[in-house]
Amino acid sequence: MDTSHNSPLESLHQIQKEEYERYLQNKQEYTQMINSAELPEDKRKELLAGVDAVSWNNSVKDYVKLRFPGVLSPTERYLWKSLFKYTHDYDISFKDFKIIVETFFIPLPENYSLEDVYRSMPNHRWVKLQDDNGKLLCGPFEEMDGSLDFSLTRYLKQLDELFSELNDYFDDYHLDVRFGQLCSMLRDNLVLTNCTFSQFFIRLFIQEQGEVPEKVRTYCNPDGVTLYHSDVLMSYVGIALFSGVMNKADSPYDVKFLLDGVYSTVRIMQGYCAFVAFCSSLLIATLSDLKYQDSLLDMMCFFLYNFHNSYIFRIEIPNAPLNEQKSIEERGSEDHTTRMKIYLYDVNRVPYVVRVDMPHKGDGDESKLHFNVETLDGDSPLNHKAIDCVVSNPADLLDVMIDNMRRMTPNILSIKDSYKEDDKRMLELMKAFNAYYDLCMAFFMKNENQAALEVFNSLMGTDCKTVDEGIQEGYISFSTM
Repeated sequence: MDTSHNSPLESLHQIQKEEYERYLQNKQEYTQMINSAELPEDKRKELLAGVDAVSWNNSVKDYVKLRFPGVLSPTERYLWKSLFKYTHDYDISFKDFKIIVETFFIPLPENYSLEDVYRSMPNHRWVKLQDDNGKLLCGPFEEMDGSLDFSLTRYLKQLDELFSELNDYFDDYHLDVRFGQLCSMLRDNLVLTNCTFSQFFIRLFIQEQGEVPEKVRTYCNPDGVTLYHSDVLMSYVGIALFSGVMNKADSPYDVKFLLDGVYSTVRIMQGYCAFVAFCSSLLIATLSDLKYQDSLLDMMCFFLYNFHNSYIFRIEIPNAPLNEQKSIEERGSEDHTTRMKIYLYDVNRVPYVVRVDMPHKGDGDESKLHFNVETLDGDSPLNHKAIDCVVSNPADLLDVMIDNMRRMTPNILSIKDSYKEDDKRMLELMKAFNAYYDLCMAFFMKNENQAALEVFNSLMGTDCKTVDEGIQEGYISFSTM
């Protein structure tokens, strides 16, 4: 058929029609071939389940094929699909394209230079990713999921970079106008990331279910608690800059303690950002492979529903690998079954630890991938909550989740081997941080707070006599953790 006089849209519709006709023909032929062959029933079911992908794979002609050495991880496949869509949706320069590839450590194909990939991708409707595990056809770009977008991913990376730059100020014990600009950017980026996360999340539910549950609408947005701490942050940063930089000679505060006093509010805002980044990383990871989607959404919703408006104090992942030589019935905590620890506060400032545990010996849901949830008062009612893992391997699932976080937000992760007995001390330190924050409030309000000082001393083993001494000791302790 001559399409030379058609409009671009008409030509696209004609191409789509021809692709679909080839797909239907291939699907019919492959299905008949499999059904007529003498095969074990389980093998027949396996082949029939893959007919759709094979039929499309052999029906599409307008694609760019990228071949990779080794095996792409689910996160790497997601990033290449997103990058393919991004080059169609936006007119980006090669410089920006290269920055994205380098920023997220995206592996390079062996059959094209990076510049050739940049030139080729916008000229094809499909992309075929080939590695040692086979081929994955993605597209056409005009029908690809709107959530394959780098906006949320890039906001997360910007948050992570802000974390790093702010931490440099505290490491160098330095205060200047740029510090205030970074705090303002941190607050603004939190708002942007929250909004993008909410849109991303809601769009996913609409695509999957056709509607957004009221619970999701409520819990994927922050409320006044976060906004209050944003206002406190900027208020104290403003005082610190005015008194410690612009009006240092006439400052009503002891300027050598200003950075000590403002650190706790910055740390709390970083904690809110870390919570959004953590949930966002889980959300992005749901798109890496459909078999992980239900499990990762289940994990994300657990945090959104039970720790809404919480802030994270610390996330730890172990350096030691899981002992896979033992069966589930034999494995215990000494076999490094805990693959992640999330230390966080609820809205009442109660310290919690949430451990993500691989299946191990024990009763009930301990034989499944599950959360262990504890406070200083012992087990929480949320303890031993099983994670939906029916269609995915628990170890693979956690690898996808951690790989995603390492690429997007490495600065919110700490690599450390610790055990259950270490959790009580960390929870005590979190309680001491509450007292340190109260002392910082007292410092800026020029008040005394003997009760906070006593709590701080008892938990930290110190003998601070004044608020100034307390915030100085708190800064030294918590900024070096």
